Amino acid sequence: MQSPTQWDDIYYRLSSSDFKDSRWSCKNFGLQKVADVKSALKWVESHDTTRYNINSIATAKLGAVVVGALGGKKAKVHPQDFLPFDPKDIKTNSGPTDETVITIGKLLKEGKLPTRVIGLLSDEIKRSTTRK
Repeated sequence: MQSPTQWDDIYYRLSSSDFKDSRWSCKNFGLQKVADVKSALKWVESHDTTRYNINSIATAKLGAVVVGALGGKKAKVHPQDFLPFDPKDIKTNSGPTDETVITIGKLLKEGKLPTRVIGLLSDEIKRSTTRK
């Protein structure tokens, strides 16, 4: 049997985050679609992960300096090693979905994308070619 959804916890999580929107107020929370609630929770989690890493940069740099001072030249440490969340995971979890990459690839092969759109999507296209 599946445990019941803890709507009180979800409401508290959304209302205490930086995701300020009238949809998540006390009056409107119960009127939202479950898919919207899931999307909002996903956004809050990714936003918090990034925020925690940004707030930890100074500590991470200090940790790298200390390890470098104590370990000498043999110590190969980067500040990213001291962040609470791995930045590599954050980079791979963001960006266009696999379906979007496939669609863009098909449109490029067929020549159906206008050049101005290709210019706007150039960063995403570059990243998508490294995925394969």
